[in-house]
Amino acid sequence: MAGRIISCQYLPGLIRDGIYYEGFDIGIRTNLDLSDFLQSLPPPLQELIQDYMAKSVQVIISTESYCCERSGCFVYWQNRKFEPNQLPPLLGFTVTSIRWGLSPPELFSADPYFRDDEHFAVVELQSSGGPVRFVLFNHHNGYYSHTIGLIQDGVADMQTL
Repeated sequence: MAGRIISCQYLPGLIRDGIYYEGFDIGIRTNLDLSDFLQSLPPPLQELIQDYMAKSVQVIISTESYCCERSGCFVYWQNRKFEPNQLPPLLGFTVTSIRWGLSPPELFSADPYFRDDEHFAVVELQSSGGPVRFVLFNHHNGYYSHTIGLIQDGVADMQTL
């Protein structure tokens, strides 16, 4: 999905299929091929229509809590960790591709925030501002898992972590 990021927000309490999740919602305005009719409209109206037709990408992790564990999400961009309530300035970046399910072993040695005994999944947006990684993690004792997902174009790819 190529396009421009027009919104990015933290979702602290999303409910899906009766389960609570937290994560991120990234609005990406795709490069639409406007029909002749739409091209005849004033540019502000064209912009409004394109923003309305923007795609939403959600990166989520379930929030049920069990003994002796912690789970959550954050953004990793330009060698910095950003907490969900303090996102980096991503608006206006052009997204060229989205990769999902990456394991970030190269991050373990590059950043003290990462621990090699935690379980991670990464959604990476290749963008004009460099790679932007939306990281989901579950630090647990090996017994409890969390549902994670990437939802785009109305299709949910749900897995466990």
